[in-house]
Amino acid sequence: LLWFICSAACSSTWTVCALCRRKEIVGKADLFLQREEEEEYIHENSFFDISVCVCVLWWEKTKNLNLNKKKRSAMKTFQAYLPSGGRTYSCVHCRAHLANHDELISKSFQGSQGKAYLFNSVVNVGCGPAEERVLLTGLHAVADIYCECCKTTLGWKYEHAFESSQKYKEGKYIIELAHMIKDNGWDSKR
Repeated sequence: LLWFICSAACSSTWTVCALCRRKEIVGKADLFLQREEEEEYIHENSFFDISVCVCVLWWEKTKNLNLNKKKRSAMKTFQAYLPSGGRTYSCVHCRAHLANHDELISKSFQGSQGKAYLFNSVVNVGCGPAEERVLLTGLHAVADIYCECCKTTLGWKYEHAFESSQKYKEGKYIIELAHMIKDNGWDSKR
């Protein structure tokens, strides 16, 4: 966490800080800290034996933080592109590449919206928090996966399999057919 702090000198026992407009007692300063990621002010007593009031450099840092927040939200998500000429699967909603056909392990899976494929690795996919679910093949710890470009939930990732016969699924990805299309190179006779 980044903490932005500045100090303003106090001239007497009681004074008003030029930054926060609060009365301060010499010898016990109040801290105003701002966490960049939470963008909220936290006021807490400090035990510094100093004769200054310590405040956030709010007039400058808040302006910069707000600009940075706008830049972050307006930034385009970087996409991975699979090699051209190969057979690939893409998101049906935004056409972002998801997986190479060579990474396909099995077509015999069932998702909540019908058939699903098991892949060894995927691209342009984000992962939510893991949770335990009882699936057709038993108890698993899985995390929902979503397209990084359009944020549509695509399927799930197997984080942990509790039965030894299902261990081969760990670290693998399920993408439901309803959310992907065949893209690039499917016309060739391979």
